[in-house]
Amino acid sequence: SECFGTAAEESVTDIFISYASEDRAVAARLAEQLQSHGWRVWWDRELRSGVDFTREIAARLEAARCVLVLWSVSSVDSHWVRDEANEGLRRQVLVPVRIDDVSPPYGFRSLQTLSLQQWLAGSDASELLRLVSDIGHLLKPGDGQTASSTLARQAKEPVRPARRGRRVW
Repeated sequence: SECFGTAAEESVTDIFISYASEDRAVAARLAEQLQSHGWRVWWDRELRSGVDFTREIAARLEAARCVLVLWSVSSVDSHWVRDEANEGLRRQVLVPVRIDDVSPPYGFRSLQTLSLQQWLAGSDASELLRLVSDIGHLLKPGDGQTASSTLARQAKEPVRPARRGRRVW
């Protein structure tokens, strides 16, 4: 998982993963896949000891450019997951996926929801590719790159020395 450094870096989150604790292994697998595409992913595994978790989650949720909700047998009954999904829906940054054969809760059923069941079973990578494409479309700034990839590109560019010119007194 990606470590956060400075306060400015900590406020940048591309994707917030909302899931039920029973689905932690799936959330970890998805976080790893999404980070491999250069996105900054936050999920509650990154909570530090002593932190007020409700405030931290609220801050991370508000800062996220995408809320990825994992609908499962457990999460459809979770008040936390539904609250986080509602925030993503309100801000129009929600990307819902099914990881079990369940119907999303009322209020989310009219949204197109991608199934990752075949990908999780190891038989179809096209579902993950579709998810990456959908998230990329949501996160794409005007120049066609995610903010993270833009920052990564800028970090790799050499620093050019200032031009020396004639001084006018």
